[in-house]
Amino acid sequence: MTSVSRNDIDQLKAAEGPNAISIYLPTFQAGAETRQNHIRMKNLLQEAQRQLEACGFSESESHKAMAPARALVEDLAFWREQDTALSVFIRDGRQWVFKLPVEVNEFVAVCDRFHLRPLLQIVEETAEAFVLAISQKSVRLFHATRFDIEQLKLPDETPASIETLAAFDDTERHVEFHTGSPDHGPSNDRPAQYHGQGVGTDKAEEKKLVVEFARMVDDGVRTALRTQRAPLVLAAAESMADIYRGVTKYEPLHEEVLLGNPDLLRPEDLLERVRPLLTDIVEAARRRDAERFQKAAASRMAADELPMVLDAARNSQIETLFVRANDHAWGRYDPAAGDIETHDVQQPGDADLLEAAAIGTYLHGGTVHNVAPEAMPADSPVAATLRFTM
Repeated sequence: MTSVSRNDIDQLKAAEGPNAISIYLPTFQAGAETRQNHIRMKNLLQEAQRQLEACGFSESESHKAMAPARALVEDLAFWREQDTALSVFIRDGRQWVFKLPVEVNEFVAVCDRFHLRPLLQIVEETAEAFVLAISQKSVRLFHATRFDIEQLKLPDETPASIETLAAFDDTERHVEFHTGSPDHGPSNDRPAQYHGQGVGTDKAEEKKLVVEFARMVDDGVRTALRTQRAPLVLAAAESMADIYRGVTKYEPLHEEVLLGNPDLLRPEDLLERVRPLLTDIVEAARRRDAERFQKAAASRMAADELPMVLDAARNSQIETLFVRANDHAWGRYDPAAGDIETHDVQQPGDADLLEAAAIGTYLHGGTVHNVAPEAMPADSPVAATLRFTM
């Protein structure tokens, strides 16, 4: 699998239990270093087996438990195509594998639950946009997140090119249209040529047809997107972008344009160009939530002590939670008594209490930001804005 969804997290939560194995591996995507990927995974599997035996498994039992992952290590074709990182979850002979588009640290843990916090930044910190790649020769509409892009179908009546529209005009107005003049540059939005009687100058007719083309494309876009409200980003030559801006009724239209000839861009190229805009959206949401935490702290509607945060997560009190990425708080938490015990290093039977706070928040509809230390709004591994006072 190439990414992870909310449904995947729900399935992992349903499958977890004693001796749930979680493995994370940063992976190389190109060059000679890719050969290291499966070797490093083999080392992590040995560590997972060691932890199973510390939990009471015999050597043969731990070896059997790791069989699905060992088969993955030997699949050399699998290792040739990797993303930024890899996560593997194993329990009771079942295995779930996800190629991740985010950075992670090497990590292995055997607990009573899977370690899912690194996955939350994929499904929680979402940003989406629609990308309209439009030129006189081609029209394509995409849905993009920071990690994926998918082409959408436009209604059949949407013109696929300006030539398509011109051919229709020929039958209606007896106007000859052609785009056979030589290309003089990378843009496909060079002037079309028209000849006829009673239709005004070539230049006026050209502008009229391009405007009508843009208007009809906009009609198709709005029909395809219906009630969607994610921003629409144009990928177009400047002249086409200006015309489309003048006719569109879609809101919101993003102010930035991916300038150039979009016909030369593959979907993955468009994703690379739109990703910074989506990252800006995510970072702006983080800043807003950090400011809300500061205001909430002044009115006792925030918590940054782990015992209080764990209680709040269990009681559906957390609206937004910041967690320091790559930190762990190994220990045990008794929600009935409110007791918490922490250890500097993981011991058999320990849980990651930061994981418990994050997943508890997620399961009760709160937002989780898994962030670098410098992005934390408090000098603590957790910082929660509350829905109501404790």
